[in-house]
Amino acid sequence: MPGNPTSLQERFVSLDVLRGFAVCGLAPMNAMDFAFETDHYFSPGQIEGFPLVIWHGLMILGSGKFMALFALLFGAGLVLAAQRREEQGLPVTGFTLKRLAWLWFFGCLHAYLIWYGDILVTYAVTGAVVFWCRRWKPRTQTIVGLGMLGMFPLLMTIGMVFVWMSGIDLDQAMQEEISSPVAEVVETSGEIEGEVSEAKEFPDWDTEHDAWVSARMHGSWWEQMPVRAFYTLCLHLVGIPFLTFWLAGGLMMIGMALFQSGFFQGSWEPRRYRRLARWGLIGGGGACLIFSVLNQLGGWNWSGLFLHLNWAWWGTPLLALGYAAVLIPWSRTEGRGPVRWLRQGWAAMGRMAFSNYIGQTFLLSLIYYGHGLNLRGQVPFLTVLGIALTIAAVQMAISVLWLRRFRYGPLEWTWRSLTYGNLVPIRRDSDLIHSHTTEEA
Repeated sequence: MPGNPTSLQERFVSLDVLRGFAVCGLAPMNAMDFAFETDHYFSPGQIEGFPLVIWHGLMILGSGKFMALFALLFGAGLVLAAQRREEQGLPVTGFTLKRLAWLWFFGCLHAYLIWYGDILVTYAVTGAVVFWCRRWKPRTQTIVGLGMLGMFPLLMTIGMVFVWMSGIDLDQAMQEEISSPVAEVVETSGEIEGEVSEAKEFPDWDTEHDAWVSARMHGSWWEQMPVRAFYTLCLHLVGIPFLTFWLAGGLMMIGMALFQSGFFQGSWEPRRYRRLARWGLIGGGGACLIFSVLNQLGGWNWSGLFLHLNWAWWGTPLLALGYAAVLIPWSRTEGRGPVRWLRQGWAAMGRMAFSNYIGQTFLLSLIYYGHGLNLRGQVPFLTVLGIALTIAAVQMAISVLWLRRFRYGPLEWTWRSLTYGNLVPIRRDSDLIHSHTTEEA
């Protein structure tokens, strides 16, 4: 096996804790896409009263923040892995690109076979681009990263100006843009009339698109395939080049800069972490609060979402940085009782983040889709959150127990073995781990 052994103590526990925190946070966010007939991720739909307050809190504190945190960590991991291989005199470029190619492969399987909301493909494609910038100075990486983050708001502003000058009804245009291609696809197979008439027995659907999606997702795994394929292709062909590449790429660049500055390693002075935490939590949280309030007052229509999106776009990475600035110093403290248990649990989940991420969506599909319990559209909002948090808690316990006997999670082990071209030892026979165990950190 190539590389020199590295002790467990040489792992950056702060990175593991951040990944574990992020994968826990993804569970309730992703659950909303699985559990509801209408899109509760972007609008509250029929939620009202106390559940509506909880929904707003979840959107303000969670929507996009965990994806942003993972992107920051991914950029840091690219630099860390490259540095460790270079220190051992091992090739970096070919190895990294092969590793990212396998991640892309797993992401495609995940998107087409389980859930179209996959983010792994975005990370793999974007990582293959920003990897070449790993040796830039932190200042340059930060400036370029901010520039990449600014691309989508720029494109959106240009689009909104065009819409305004053309007198287009954006809400009607978006509804037709989403519904028409789906209707055409399904009409060609002669299936839309029966599916739409059956699906429209449910309330609050006003497009053929909603009806088609619901009818499919209540069906068998194979009957769901057109929905997964349609959305996956849209996300890969449109979403990545116009949206997620710029968001993930900008954050990866900033993550690289922060790693080179010692941020993720806990090397900053305490007052710098406190300052960033204040700016991130107050500034980022405040911006996302403004976005949520404005859209609630505006009725959650497409024109309002686009008009106010800049608040959330810039507030999201700022809040993710605030989370990191709080958790990194905390992860390096001793702590006792529940605090220590939580830190160890998040660290274990972080070391198995790949397995836990895929495991979450697989379990959610079994609970809410037609090939499983088929509970989509039947579970109240607060119950959906409770189920998601239960899944995360069970995964935390399993991760701790699993890592007492094994070096990696099952998917982490598969990914490493494919990257190295041979079976990497998985059983924890000693406290030593070969150097490639920290490459995803």
